[in-house]
Amino acid sequence: MTPSTKSLSVLLGAGLVVAGCVASTSSGGDGGGASGDASADGPASSSGSSGSGSSSSGASSSSSGGGSSSSGGQALKWYWTCGDPVCMAPTGDAGPLTNDAGVPCPAAGSSCSVAGQSCGTSSPGVNCGATEVCAGQDPTMSRGGCPLSSRRFKDGIEYVDGEGLRALHDETVGLRLATYNYKGQYADPDPRHLGFIIEDTPPRSPAVSWSRDRVDMYGYLSMVVATMQVQEKEIEELRRELAESRAGVCR
Repeated sequence: MTPSTKSLSVLLGAGLVVAGCVASTSSGGDGGGASGDASADGPASSSGSSGSGSSSSGASSSSSGGGSSSSGGQALKWYWTCGDPVCMAPTGDAGPLTNDAGVPCPAAGSSCSVAGQSCGTSSPGVNCGATEVCAGQDPTMSRGGCPLSSRRFKDGIEYVDGEGLRALHDETVGLRLATYNYKGQYADPDPRHLGFIIEDTPPRSPAVSWSRDRVDMYGYLSMVVATMQVQEKEIEELRRELAESRAGVCR
């Protein structure tokens, strides 16, 4: 096997590994919009408040919406909505989510009886503006998840150039993966998770929300896409060199 052929095989394998990471991450999220078990120093939240990876649910004040006591045959529960597109204030600063009477909203995951009923007024200081809704399934895990990505929501759009893609590639492949359990006061301590630790990332990593306590899954997956794009260009170059080498041998 020639050096070029060997390098091509290695890079093709690397590309497949990265592609598998994307598929497994996007298919097994446990809340927080597009987020999955790659969350780092805090439990994956069903509030969808993972930086730019969440979408706006609007300022929903506590009210009783119409609906039946069941949704598609599924048991009704209280769920967090997606919250603001980008978290504007540290979570928890404004205290617990309350209804119009100042009574704390039911715990997420507890049962409810009226589909569409909501609780709480959107506040950037509580779970990035998320409120609660009574539903038969987690609204943050609906098709497409929570990320707002339409051009109409954005200003200052700048496409990443080759140098920027290379920098994202280098940061992604340099991430140290770890397995871990969450502390009991934050989440179920029994399941073993796979992900990275926020303190191991650069200070302004796109994979981490600005508050430095949550993973920005939208940014994280975009870094993986950048890595794949860089590797694809390298693979194409190796293919070209291999084709030229074979053509020279045949002559």
